[in-house]
Amino acid sequence: MQMKRVLWLSLLMTVLGSVGVTTGAQAATWHHGTPKVLRGLYQSTTPVGKYSAAGFAPIITVTAKSFGLSISNDPLQLVKHLKYQHVHGHYQFKGMLQHIGFVKGGKVTFGLKKKGHSLYFMQQRSNNFAMPDRFKRTAHVK
Repeated sequence: MQMKRVLWLSLLMTVLGSVGVTTGAQAATWHHGTPKVLRGLYQSTTPVGKYSAAGFAPIITVTAKSFGLSISNDPLQLVKHLKYQHVHGHYQFKGMLQHIGFVKGGKVTFGLKKKGHSLYFMQQRSNNFAMPDRFKRTAHVK
C-alpha cells in the first residue's frame, strides 16, 4: 500500500512538473492591424528642401488598420491588410500597397522602430518599402 502511494505521488509530480515547462523555440506571432504604440501622425525631420517643389516634408499616418506615407505632390502610399510582429526590438510589417495614381499596388514589407517620440524605418534586405528619414510624432502638420 505504501509503495503504491509513492508511485502515484511520483507520477503526479512528474506530470505536474512537465506541464510548467515551455520551449523557447517558438516563432514570433503575426498580429492583424498595427500596434497601439505606433499609431498617430508623424512628420519627417529632414529639411524640406530635400523634397519636391511643393515644399513639405513626408508625413506618416498610422491608424488601427492602415499605414499611409505622403510625400509632397506624390499620391498617398496607403498600405492596408496589415500584419505585424515584434522582433528584436522593432516591428516588422507586411501588407498590400493600394494602387493610387502612378503608385503601383502590391505586396510590401517594411520595419519600423520607435525611440521616444520618433519613428525610424528599418533598413533590411527583406524590406521593400522604406525611407532613410527620422519621423517625429506631431499633433498637426507644419
